[in-house]
Amino acid sequence: MNQRGFRVFLVAVLVLGLAVLSCAQTNQPKKLTILHTNDTHSAMVPFETGFIPAVASEPKPSSWAGLWNVWDQDYAGIARMATLIKKLRATDKNVLALNAGDVFVGSFEFNKYLGYPELKIMENLYDAMELGNHEFDLGVDALAGVLSGTLAGGPPVNLPILCANVDFSGTGTSLQFLKNTVKPSIIRTVGGVKVGIFGLVTQEPQNYSDAVNAMFPYPYDAPDQTKTLWAYAGGIAGGLKKQGCDVVICVSHLGTYVDVNFLAPYVPYIDVIIGGHTHDAYAQPYVLDSPSGGKVIIVQAGCFGWYLGEPDDREPGPVRGCQRPAFRSRLQPACRVRPQGYPEVLARQRPEQGYAGGESRDRRLQEPPDQGRIPGGLRPGRFGI
Repeated sequence: MNQRGFRVFLVAVLVLGLAVLSCAQTNQPKKLTILHTNDTHSAMVPFETGFIPAVASEPKPSSWAGLWNVWDQDYAGIARMATLIKKLRATDKNVLALNAGDVFVGSFEFNKYLGYPELKIMENLYDAMELGNHEFDLGVDALAGVLSGTLAGGPPVNLPILCANVDFSGTGTSLQFLKNTVKPSIIRTVGGVKVGIFGLVTQEPQNYSDAVNAMFPYPYDAPDQTKTLWAYAGGIAGGLKKQGCDVVICVSHLGTYVDVNFLAPYVPYIDVIIGGHTHDAYAQPYVLDSPSGGKVIIVQAGCFGWYLGEPDDREPGPVRGCQRPAFRSRLQPACRVRPQGYPEVLARQRPEQGYAGGESRDRRLQEPPDQGRIPGGLRPGRFGI
């Protein structure tokens, strides 16, 4: 997947969209296992009984295709995620674990502790986390106070934090701390595979205060296309390739619509997009043409830690140049007992509400990527929460 002749093979998807990549150079295979989660929203403890979304078994990604009945059993919770990630790390030394943002907001635990406990747990589980829009809900002073440990009266969070498209320049103490702490990109070598990772967060203005909105220097669209977010992101991805990265991963909190219609088709040199923001649980990944040649793979893992995954490597094959996705995944609810009838999907449908034009989420996910020039005025309210 780089100019030195690595061929990357996508073999399976595991925990919450875990992707297994193996790189072959000469006769020495190399494997990279990518675990990812997103939009966990401070779901520290298991949910009680109820219904959770089921994933359709169709080739395109889909959400809310049905509902699992999980009455009489609890499900999800950070302990299950931690146990599973640690178990996989114990049996596979070539693991890279990433979180695509929105760790904050959504539970009593966050209201009480402001996200510090989950981040301290995550620092022993994940290799990096991209900031989501909800990490900015309380402002940059609160974000800096949580990451530094100041608000909790504890040690700093020792977890690499990513976000390339927010400019933390300024003279205030919080901005200076965030500028030094939040990185546009990092490079990790796992099992002999050099991996470049960078992060992007949604720029939908309704998600932020005026102060935070002023910190996005690269718009989605501009008269000069070299000044857009996509040109900027292409520069980051290309720079990682120039540094010898075999695989470039964008940890994106932009949402499915933007990942599919803008990030993948307009930004070169990205091999994998780890998605978030729109809470979509993909039955199968998107495999799209990259502007730099070959394919770019997009995955997303739902929300709230609802899903665990399991390997499905029945049809491994080369990603680049393939005519069909050579990338298989199975997702199952993260509950104590597998729901009756798994992996069949219940027939009940629940289209999402609240998107511009009254479209359902399922229909929106079926839209093909736009092929023309990047349009201006991306409609607010259609990407995520």
